[in-house]
Amino acid sequence: AAKQGGDSLICDAFKAAEMLRESHPEYFDLLVKYPLEYEDHRTINNAFFYKALRPVISLYQNGEIKQVCYCDHMRTSTLHVPQEKVANYYRALVQFLEYVHSSDAMVQFKLQAGSMMALDNYRMLHGRTAFTVLPGSHRHLESGHLDWDGVMSYMRVFERDYHIKNKTP
Repeated sequence: AAKQGGDSLICDAFKAAEMLRESHPEYFDLLVKYPLEYEDHRTINNAFFYKALRPVISLYQNGEIKQVCYCDHMRTSTLHVPQEKVANYYRALVQFLEYVHSSDAMVQFKLQAGSMMALDNYRMLHGRTAFTVLPGSHRHLESGHLDWDGVMSYMRVFERDYHIKNKTP
C-alpha cells in the first residue's frame, strides 16, 4: 500500500461551475458554448477508442447545470473556438480549474483498503495525489463504469413494471 500520498480528490464540479457563473459570467458562457475534444486509446486488445466533443458545462433548457465534462489527460490539442476568443477561453478554463481545486468545491481524504467509492461522472471530478509505493507492497484499484443511457433504460422499465410514476427523464 502507498505509505505516502495517494489521497483521493473529489470535486463537486457543479459547485465550481456555479462559482464561475457568479464571478465570471462571460467565462461561464464560453465553457457552455464551445466544446473541448477528448480522445483516449487503450492498448488492451485495441478494444477501446473513446472520442467525444463536449462543452465543459452543459445546461438544461431552464439554465440549470446538466453536466460538467472535463478530463485533462484525454483532452486533445484541437480547439473548436473562434480565434478571437481563444485567449478568453483559456482564461475561462484556468478560472474554472481554480474553483475546481478550491476548498469550497474539493475534498481530500485517504480511501482505506477495502473501501468503495461510487461517483456520478456527470457531476463529480475525481483524482488522487501522487504516491510512493514501498518495496514489497502494492496498490490495486478496480474501476467500473455504467453507461447512463442503459441505466436510464433500466430505471424506466422498473418504474413501468412496478407502476411508479415516471421520474426518470
